[in-house]
Amino acid sequence: KDAGNLRRRADETCFTGTGSAVTQWCADNDMNCCNGVDACNFSGSRTVCKNACNGQGACFRGQFNKVFEGSCQGLGACQEIQATEIRTGSCNGQSAAFKFKGNVIGESSCNNFQACHDANAENIDVLTGCNDFAECDGQEILPATFTGTGAEVTEACNGRCCVGKDACTWTWRKTVSENSCMGTFACKNNGATTIGINSCNGSGACRDNRLESIGDNSCGNYAACYGLKAKKVGDDSCNGLQSCSF
Repeated sequence: KDAGNLRRRADETCFTGTGSAVTQWCADNDMNCCNGVDACNFSGSRTVCKNACNGQGACFRGQFNKVFEGSCQGLGACQEIQATEIRTGSCNGQSAAFKFKGNVIGESSCNNFQACHDANAENIDVLTGCNDFAECDGQEILPATFTGTGAEVTEACNGRCCVGKDACTWTWRKTVSENSCMGTFACKNNGATTIGINSCNGSGACRDNRLESIGDNSCGNYAACYGLKAKKVGDDSCNGLQSCSF
C-alpha cells in the first residue's frame, strides 16, 4: 500500500485516484465517502470529495473528473454517469443522474428517485434541475411534475405547487406541474388529470372543474376555470378574473 498516495494533509477533503484508492482514502481519513456495495467501483483516476458517492452502486462505473462534497448520495446515484463535474449537493436520491451524459450538473440538482435518469444534456442548471421522481428521464430536460392524490402531490411539491389553504384536495391520482395550483382553494376538487406548468394560480382557480386536462400558463386568476365543465383548456388560456368559470 502506498501511504503517500492514500493519505493527504488533514485539511484536504478531496482525493484523486482509482476507485479502490479513493475508497481506501475515504475510510482512512473518516471522510464518509464511497460507502456501499460497489460504491466508487470505477476504473481510471477520478476525484471524489468527502460526503460523496454513498449508497449501493453510487458512482459505479462513473466517468467524471470530480464529484464535489455531498453529492451522489443514494442507491445507484451517479451510476454510469458521464459528466465533467458534479457539484456540491447534487444527484442525491435513488438512481439520480443514472446514465446522464453531459458537461456539468449544477448545485442542488437531480435530487430524487430516478432524477436525471438517462438524460442527455449539456448542462443541468443550478438549483432548478431535475428534483423529483423520474424527472429528466429521457433525452431532454423537463419541468418538474408531481403525480398522486392531492395530499401526495402537495407533499412532493414541497412549495413548488399546491400552496394555499385547501389547495389540491382530491382523492384520485392526478399530475400537476411545478408552479401550479397556487392560492386558497386552488385546484380544490380538481377534475383534470393533468395540469401544466404555471396554471391554476389564484384563489379558487380550477376549483370543482370537470376538465380532462389544463395546459401551460392557463387559468391564472381569481376563480379562473372554477366549475368549468369543458373537456380541455389549452395553453395560455382563461387568465382573466373569473374567466372560463361555470
